[in-house]
Amino acid sequence: MPGLYGGMVCRTRYIDDALRAARPKELFILGAGLDSRPYRMKELVNARVVEVDKPAMVAAKREATGSLGTHVEYAPIDFETERLEDRVEVRSKAFFIWEGVTQYLRRAAVDDVLRWVARAPRGSELVFTYVPLEVIEGRSTLFGAAAARSASKRAPWITGFDPALLGQELHRFGLELCEDSGAAEHRARYLAPIGPTLAVFEIERIARARVP
Repeated sequence: MPGLYGGMVCRTRYIDDALRAARPKELFILGAGLDSRPYRMKELVNARVVEVDKPAMVAAKREATGSLGTHVEYAPIDFETERLEDRVEVRSKAFFIWEGVTQYLRRAAVDDVLRWVARAPRGSELVFTYVPLEVIEGRSTLFGAAAARSASKRAPWITGFDPALLGQELHRFGLELCEDSGAAEHRARYLAPIGPTLAVFEIERIARARVP
């Protein structure tokens, strides 16, 4: 997919920076997949880290990390059929990472997660990626949209957000939008200062929100 590598590099840097700035006592990685942050970031040495994902993915992650993962708690869950509040306890102000997941879930499941995050202690933060609604609906001319339509046939993208309405959407759940960044912001913040020519797709954005 054109711009995929650039998009992945920039979103990883964005989330890492936000996490370092927050220095949370608790970190929840929702749909963790093979996220390596608990094993490579020294800022998390004394933090409680909980990785949430489907049972099969959790089992694969345990096997892949071996003894590296002894400090990580695992919460096997299917976002579509189970509720986070039944399986995961938030004990203090927390940081939530939800990377590369929302487009694959039904909107009802996405809303359930947002409600759950909004019940976390005041000052908790959520960073999540999302696909603009126009891409989901197949009417987008954004860079990367044509390739996304082809890719999503293998793993359908079904939920997106309108960037212009995102603040209102999050407010409805009790969350405050702090920042919404896309390819233009990533190029200016991360790439322009060091000068490389690296394409960044426009079909994914990153939002940072907090519990007010």
